[in-house]
Amino acid sequence: MKTPIWALGFGAALLALGGCSTSPVSGDAGEATRYTVNNTETFQLLDKAVQATVACTGLIESVGTDGRLEVAVNVKNRDSRAQVIQVGCLFKRVPTALTGLEAPWQTVKLDAGATETVRFKSPADDARSYAVRVRLNR
Repeated sequence: MKTPIWALGFGAALLALGGCSTSPVSGDAGEATRYTVNNTETFQLLDKAVQATVACTGLIESVGTDGRLEVAVNVKNRDSRAQVIQVGCLFKRVPTALTGLEAPWQTVKLDAGATETVRFKSPADDARSYAVRVRLNR
């Protein structure tokens, strides 16, 4: 008995789409939670210039062996010219807080079309969320 072609196509589509997901991957302490570009609400572009030229291509958060929250953010220069930006991270004890523990701003030189990874570690072990912020170099 032959399997209809449409059934094979339908099965292949289910297998292909079954692996697509934008939800965070969770697991034991020490494992990273990864976010796709569609799930980056904790990424803030502070200047009009960076809003037009910088993008977040990924965020990875994990908890270090010392219990502190660690964040790695991929920033991409969408401009045809190199630019120098500053990337900072505000760690929060309560997710809805407007203030928190500030990690030092890091200056990053992005070549045209380049992507760089910037890493932060919370100053305290009670941080539960964060906001990555990007601005032009001052």
